[in-house]
Amino acid sequence: MTREGLQKLTKHTGKLICPKGFFTCTKSRKVALDLARLPNYRLDLRPVLFKINCPPSVLIGEIPLTGTPGLIVFDVYTAFRVKSVKRGPVSIVKLEPADEDGRNLALAYRMIYKSQNVQSLLDQLLEVSKPPARLPSIQESPLNVTPKMMPKKVR
Repeated sequence: MTREGLQKLTKHTGKLICPKGFFTCTKSRKVALDLARLPNYRLDLRPVLFKINCPPSVLIGEIPLTGTPGLIVFDVYTAFRVKSVKRGPVSIVKLEPADEDGRNLALAYRMIYKSQNVQSLLDQLLEVSKPPARLPSIQESPLNVTPKMMPKKVR
């Protein structure tokens, strides 16, 4: 994550965030730390470990992997509350799912802009940010697996 992105998370402590797209995680702290510590191919990125306290009521997808704990996938546009940000060699960001709060915020937003149609509101939220001027080459994934999605509730 960039320093600016980490600074934004710090400023949003206690507030809601919503990643664009699927948010994948692993149950294994060791695997997460190993991935966060991979050699940087982009000098502007800092290693970040996201710790997510996930109650059993939150629906997730699980991708089983051979030889390692599976990956957890949160649904697109799942809202999270930033609980804390601790900076260090590997910064730690504590999150918790906050879908109910996210839905309430979306309803409040809809009431403020009730004169606009839903499609124009969605278009505003889905605007794609500009890509970086130069994309780095992506090396082969260290996991080397073909995932298979299986919905599962975490307990």
